[in-house]
Amino acid sequence: MTNGQRHAARYNIFMANEDRLWRIAHERLLAGEKLVLCTLVASHGSTPREAGARMLIGAHGLLAGTVGGGCGEAEVMVSARKVFAGNLPSALLNVDLAGDLNQTETQACGGSMDVYVETLDQRLAATIGLLADSEEHRKRRVVATKIGGGGEESLLLIAPEGERAKILTPALHEYTQIDAAKLVTVGSDRWFVQPVGTREVLVIVGSGHVAQPLSRMAAMLGYRVVVIDDRSAFANETNFPDASSIVVSSHAAGLKTCGIDGFTNIVIITRGHQFDEEALREALNHSPRYIGMIGSKRRALATLKRISETNPSNQPHDGCRTERHADDVSQAQRYGERNRHPVTTENPSLRLDSGFRRNDGQNKSDLVSVTERVHTPIGLDIGAQTPEEIALAIMAEVVAQRRGGSGMPLMTLRATPKR
Repeated sequence: MTNGQRHAARYNIFMANEDRLWRIAHERLLAGEKLVLCTLVASHGSTPREAGARMLIGAHGLLAGTVGGGCGEAEVMVSARKVFAGNLPSALLNVDLAGDLNQTETQACGGSMDVYVETLDQRLAATIGLLADSEEHRKRRVVATKIGGGGEESLLLIAPEGERAKILTPALHEYTQIDAAKLVTVGSDRWFVQPVGTREVLVIVGSGHVAQPLSRMAAMLGYRVVVIDDRSAFANETNFPDASSIVVSSHAAGLKTCGIDGFTNIVIITRGHQFDEEALREALNHSPRYIGMIGSKRRALATLKRISETNPSNQPHDGCRTERHADDVSQAQRYGERNRHPVTTENPSLRLDSGFRRNDGQNKSDLVSVTERVHTPIGLDIGAQTPEEIALAIMAEVVAQRRGGSGMPLMTLRATPKR
């Protein structure tokens, strides 16, 4: 193994551990270790990570996470070692990614990022233990970091049920339901608030040849992976070592146990169309971030038409929303529709109602409503043929749905200003 391969392997381990960062911190603190936490609190322009990315450092170096790698992260590490040694108090760094310390070449990203570097000690162990519990069990809370703070109240937990309420200012309570990390000012103090317990979940319905590489890729990307299949000979830890949970049951029953929410992505790739339809019917009863189903256009459209006719209201239960968010719709217009069922008039042979009777305008409306919620045929068009390539195409679409990506080659977007 070359030095480059060793570095890549170590980096992948740190990335894989990112979702366990709070648990690792908790275990180390209980063992009496001193730690340094680096948090990306703001980004400007093009940066490799977004606000909320964290990196945990111990006595012997990096333990988990990353704030982007490269020379920018190396600069953060230099300051982190100073903080660890006690030669520097907690620090808010501005890292310029347009250039670096020792090279004349510019880096891949041309923006800058603000990274807060702070010491963690045993006084914070209880709070960090609750954060670890939030991530592992997907209990929604908010962590508030006081910029320039210190001591037990530099890292606080905010929860709708009022945890730690006695030491929180009323102004911080308004951030209990935030959906994204942000810097806020409360009086004369600056706080970085970030939701936790909202880790993305990929539910793979089916355990065949595409499901296995899909599970590996999703886990590498930080998703909690759940595999559902009714065959224990296929759905097991040997075939899916990266899965957080393996549910051996009927596909619909398995989906009912998943606690599906807006951070859930469902990929339906079972062994037969009848099983796909069974799973899709159940998935449509919920409001996940993403639903994708494998299959040809013809079979997929037939499945969607049957569902729209037997369940015309298409109402998710438990008060979940039926409509897609405006940004989801615009995103579908940017990339999804060209890879799913194109809702266009330019190509009549591919229209949603092609081959179907149109004696009822409501039927067409119901079909469009169902189709807007389901990505099928699944994945981005990369010419995939092998199971690994198909898995890559699927994950590319899942990530694009989450991040609001266009799914277009970057070289075609160079002249397009970033919104």
